[in-house]
Amino acid sequence: MQDFNRQSSKGNQLKFCQRETWYKADYLGCEGLAEYVVSKLLAFSDLRPDEYVEYELEEIEYNDSAFRACKSKDFTDGWNLITLERLFKDTYGVGLNKIIYSTPDHVERLKILVEQVERTTGLRNIYEQASDGGCVVFERGQAYTQYCRTH
Repeated sequence: MQDFNRQSSKGNQLKFCQRETWYKADYLGCEGLAEYVVSKLLAFSDLRPDEYVEYELEEIEYNDSAFRACKSKDFTDGWNLITLERLFKDTYGVGLNKIIYSTPDHVERLKILVEQVERTTGLRNIYEQASDGGCVVFERGQAYTQYCRTH
């Protein structure tokens, strides 16, 4: 398969899109399985299929090496994916991880995360959304926000 220079923001996880399918190789060994299981669980939720990404397990070859991976249909609709880590580095010159992990208390970290995301993106009421079924997703040190409808 051909790499389209689509890597994680830290450059340590092989990700790419080919023929309208996204592939994401495991970095630590179980990420693809986690994506697969969660997408199968979401199929039993009240979310519509267009409100989450369905993953399948896959094995891919890259540079003569085999990797366990997961794949999904292209869900970007032409948009670029930007992690909060990259957004903060580009905006402030320091990554979000450095900001939030300098605080040992996890509750305080969430408050800092919410304040900084609201300040940077202009999004509002993230904390209230998190209290009402929203979630902040951390993937291998990268922070993402998404609204998860639960009712």
